[in-house]
Amino acid sequence: MFKKPDPDRDDSVTYSESYLLSALVTIISSALIVVPVIVLHAVKSMNVRLGLLALFTVVFSLCVSALTSAKRGEVFVATAT
Repeated sequence: MFKKPDPDRDDSVTYSESYLLSALVTIISSALIVVPVIVLHAVKSMNVRLGLLALFTVVFSLCVSALTSAKRGEVFVATAT
């Protein structure tokens, strides 16, 4: 579906650029969910947790801005929820 035979070689295939980009976005979005939970669970200091929470929120907002075509208001709503 996402791969097509390479005409120059008999035994290889090439992947479309959109497939590779979709795979990268999927990996990043999965990491944005799992990594903060693991890190916040491991940290015991409440002040450090609050700082990390703010950091993870900023990272999430930047990723949504960079990886989607969302407008500023949509990024704000996604970050706030």
